Amino acid sequence: MKIELIRGTIIDGEAKDAGAIVDVNESLASMLMATGKGIPAADKPKTVDRSVNLSTSSAPKTKTRKAD
Repeated sequence: MKIELIRGTIIDGEAKDAGAIVDVNESLASMLMATGKGIPAADKPKTVDRSVNLSTSSAPKTKTRKAD
C-alpha cells in the first residue's frame, strides 16, 4: 500500500522525510495512519506537456522599456 508521509520517520532502518511516498505492507500502513505519520497516497494525474509543437512565432511581440 502506498502511503504519503506527513512527518519524518524511520521505516526499516531508513530515515524518510515528510512528503515521501513509500510502499509498505498493510499492517505498517495502518500503524502509520493511526499514529498520524502518514495518509494514503493519492494518485496524482500525470502532467501533460502542452508546449509540444508550439511555435513562438504566434506569440505577441515583447514590449521593452524606452531608453532615457
